[in-house]
Amino acid sequence: MSRFSRRVFLAGAGVSLALPWMESLAGRARAQTTTAPKRFVAVYFPNGAAAQYWPSRGAGSGDSWQLSPILEPLAPLKAKTTVLTNLENYTAMQGDPFVEPSHARCTGAFLTCADSDALRDALDVEVANGISVDQVIAQSELGRLTPIPSLQVGLSTLNSFTDGRHGSLSRSVSWASETEPLYKDVNPQSVFDRLVAAGAGDGGLDPEAQAAATRRRMLRRSALDFLGDATERVQRRLSVADRAALDQYLTSVRELERRVASIGDGVTRAMCEPVERHGEAYGVDAVPADYDRGEHADVMNALVTMALQCDSTRVISYMLDDARSDFVYSHLTNRTFSDTGSVAGSGSVGGYHGLQHAGDSNDGYATINWWLTQKVADLCQRLDAIPEGEGTVLDNTVVVFGSGMHGSNHDANELPIVLIGGGGGTLRGDQHIVFPATPGDRPLRDLYYTLLTQTFELPVTGFGSHVGGIPNQIVSEILR
Repeated sequence: MSRFSRRVFLAGAGVSLALPWMESLAGRARAQTTTAPKRFVAVYFPNGAAAQYWPSRGAGSGDSWQLSPILEPLAPLKAKTTVLTNLENYTAMQGDPFVEPSHARCTGAFLTCADSDALRDALDVEVANGISVDQVIAQSELGRLTPIPSLQVGLSTLNSFTDGRHGSLSRSVSWASETEPLYKDVNPQSVFDRLVAAGAGDGGLDPEAQAAATRRRMLRRSALDFLGDATERVQRRLSVADRAALDQYLTSVRELERRVASIGDGVTRAMCEPVERHGEAYGVDAVPADYDRGEHADVMNALVTMALQCDSTRVISYMLDDARSDFVYSHLTNRTFSDTGSVAGSGSVGGYHGLQHAGDSNDGYATINWWLTQKVADLCQRLDAIPEGEGTVLDNTVVVFGSGMHGSNHDANELPIVLIGGGGGTLRGDQHIVFPATPGDRPLRDLYYTLLTQTFELPVTGFGSHVGGIPNQIVSEILR
């Protein structure tokens, strides 16, 4: 029996579209006993956060704490949000918080908590890192339950500077093994094509399905046009409520397909390919013509939502840009920040990396952080709007939102890290946890170890590395 036999697909020529869970298709008895799947989403943002405006106020839970000015967009989700202060990742790489070179190594270690330099020397290879937390989940039985074990997506459009290290450290946060980076797909069209062919085999990468997608675009046809009478056959099995839900879902897929196509050639997949040279040219102002970063993010959010809603995958890493982002956010208007909030200001925002080095109280730097938080809030609200069991998809998901470095100082100490979602009932929400500021007291790897063992119940004995060889500890503060 196929491991996907309990999932319903609409199949046609080159299309095998997974449907969201519906009681009519599951059967009422199984609907009452089925446990909603747990999901893991890691959302990485580069260049750290403006340290003056990132820290949340107060500590504890409920009314005893308030979201920081940068995290204000998460206000509708505060009840399902945990802000973690004083997590560090430098003890995974060295004993000094100032990691050098910082952008590449800190990004490479964001989900691996490993010393890529030490591994490269030990293995005598150019491309090396630890296995990432998302891939520990994807390579377990959980990853074998979905057509796509894991998905890697992102928003990059420029070749970022690689800090004298192999480009894999700057351009991928997911690592399947010590020598196998999983490069993100920044092209919404190829992500969409993969999702609508997810049931066809090979995780949506079946050559025939990919060829069919190319033919559809040449004919200017929708993937839904090739489903034949498959939709009608499924509709006959549905209740009135589920039939309406299916119509709504297919309408959303068609609209998403239209938006994906409208992005066109403004997005390039150049960053998805391995980089063999250390000193390659990198772009600063070379933004593709007619490119809209906001639309790119919104469409990618919709694709991530579709992938999770239909259980095409349960594991996603999402890079909001490469490690050292020089992207010029000229489409944004500066916000004016204070210690208690922000208001719309004036003037367009400049290049991300340059603003990072203009200081931690820089409004432009904070504005970019605020906008990135807004996009994560949009993604999480989409997930929270989808009913699932007695809760929502977000209630059964853990979203890790964060960066590999602190702020303008490039330290891998006091990392900006936020958890959103309920992790299938395992995680608390509405809290600001302030760990002791003692250097090296609370490694990031302990957070991932806790999620692996407590939320996903995997039999791992440890995760990541520590220069002092200290064993992992459970971060009990995040657990119910």
